[in-house]
Amino acid sequence: METRMSANPGNKIANRFRPLAVAPTLALTLSIGCGGGSVESAEDSVVQIIGRGVLAEPAKGGVLNTWAGTGFIIDESGIAVTNNHVVTGAASLEVLVNGESHNAKVLGVSECSDLAVIKIDGDGFSPIEWASQSTDVNVDVWALGYPLADSTLAVTRGIVSKIDSSVSTPWASVDGVLEHDARIREGSSGGPLVTEDGAVVGINYAGNSEHDINLAIDAQVARPIIAQLRESKNVDSLGINGSAFRTENGSASGIWIWSVQSGSSASNAGIVAGDVLLSVEGLPVGTDGSMKDYCDVIRSRDEGAVMSLEVFRPDTAQVLTGEFNGRAIKAIDDDSSSPEAPHPPPPTPPSRVAIEDASGRISVVIPAAWNQVDGRSYEDQPTLIASADLSRFAVDRVDVSGLVVLVVDGPNDIGQQNAKRGLAGAEPPANCWLDRVDTYQDNWVEGAFARYDCRGGARQVRFLLVPDDDREFFFHLFVNLANDESDAEFGNILDSLLIDPIY
Repeated sequence: METRMSANPGNKIANRFRPLAVAPTLALTLSIGCGGGSVESAEDSVVQIIGRGVLAEPAKGGVLNTWAGTGFIIDESGIAVTNNHVVTGAASLEVLVNGESHNAKVLGVSECSDLAVIKIDGDGFSPIEWASQSTDVNVDVWALGYPLADSTLAVTRGIVSKIDSSVSTPWASVDGVLEHDARIREGSSGGPLVTEDGAVVGINYAGNSEHDINLAIDAQVARPIIAQLRESKNVDSLGINGSAFRTENGSASGIWIWSVQSGSSASNAGIVAGDVLLSVEGLPVGTDGSMKDYCDVIRSRDEGAVMSLEVFRPDTAQVLTGEFNGRAIKAIDDDSSSPEAPHPPPPTPPSRVAIEDASGRISVVIPAAWNQVDGRSYEDQPTLIASADLSRFAVDRVDVSGLVVLVVDGPNDIGQQNAKRGLAGAEPPANCWLDRVDTYQDNWVEGAFARYDCRGGARQVRFLLVPDDDREFFFHLFVNLANDESDAEFGNILDSLLIDPIY
């Protein structure tokens, strides 16, 4: 998904899909690309896309947003592929090619397939190759992208686990979905999923960290659509950038409209950003929390067909009816028989959130209150710090909650030799005393931990851990809990912590 630096519409209405982190678990090589390339050679074709525009947010109205996503070049003239949700709603697009800034324009989009083709100003670019056939399960793949609006390209490795996933998202209804475990995150949307010879087998577009799911659009399904988009023909699109939702009790559903493409069928019908689309051709939309209902209707009609529609306008509390490609919408007369339309449910603040460092190697789920995050490397080592107050947080004091993760790349035996000895001899934080030092082991790391109890009921646990296989790195984890936070948070953090090795 894309990273929105000031707002993320995809997560406001339905918060099911977020970045996830899964280390590769199987190495079974099957070459299905065009041959002669490599993952490294594909990197020059991957670009970062920065969009700027005004999006309508629930209860806020129009808000100026800046967001970032990924794309990849398929023609040396500057034709590139990305996701619809990366570019639709943008007043301007900036594309960074190997760090160099270019303007770009949208040639065509597909709302339902979440695809878009753009033209980057200039020429002489390095195109990527498409795989010659569909992929299969257990094939090694690499995801390339710019996660978390970072300007450094990230490359993650995994395998394809499903080739026809039924997982849906609030913003699209995609056919031909691949599930894989090459980690993708916000900002990676639109990036390529490639084989070991650098050939594209999928276009990444969504991830769910809670269920460890990464989704890509099968390249063989996408390519016929892309061929139409690059000829400036929209496919299965009416000009909206929206997110489907369903109320908790299931009594109502709809599609929240973040923005409307100027001159589109939706714009000509009078739909504006901030409207809620309730039905198309009499069929309620968003009933399963996805765009499937909406897209099924569009795909069953010819381009330009007249379709009835019903929207709710929160600003005026009116229900309006009209037609796509026909009469403009107008308000239903105010009477007791008028249906009561739903407001989209307000975003529920999560109790815990997933964060990552700037390199993309460290990810962990933490209490949402620890909302100040520093993911910069320390002495060239991946580091992640989070706290409710970074200016006061420190590992040698525990009156402020937070954590520090520091990865040290090197042979595991260094960490193993020093784990218990180093923790046992460590200086305790101020106003704290050592409770115990013990060993720790789970299904992927082993090492030692030291627990300190402190005045006022605060606690600190320090871990020094190494992977239980031959990956050559170890890491330190410090967790402070102040106030009334539960001791269970130590376990929650450790259970969710994932660190990618260097390949």
